[in-house]
Amino acid sequence: MLRRNSLHAAALIVLVACSTALGATPTSAQGSDDLDALKTQTVELFRAGKYTEGATIANRALDLAERQFGPDHPTISVALNNLAMLYSAQGRYGEAEPLYKRALAIVERAFGPDTSAPDRYRTRTNSHA
Repeated sequence: MLRRNSLHAAALIVLVACSTALGATPTSAQGSDDLDALKTQTVELFRAGKYTEGATIANRALDLAERQFGPDHPTISVALNNLAMLYSAQGRYGEAEPLYKRALAIVERAFGPDTSAPDRYRTRTNSHA
């Protein structure tokens, strides 16, 4: 139980960090194809414990991100991770695991397998300077 709660806490931190990094503001993305709005709504639904609704929106965000960026862009790893966290929160671990693995593979291809998460963040942050 403690491990599952730790995973949920880590998932929330990642969702919030991604939302904050994108400068997203609360909005309803129900009828929107705006990726930032979909990500923001996903975070809001996760925080509210509305995991089923959040997964529906996260799926839309993943589909849109894949159309906009292609299947291997680092942005896709965030969308995959968000959906996997929502599945995990529902106990749908069998569906979450391949999403986590795909997200990790994308990140490792983009930043290298030996790069730690903080290093990947610093690399991405410094590239915008």
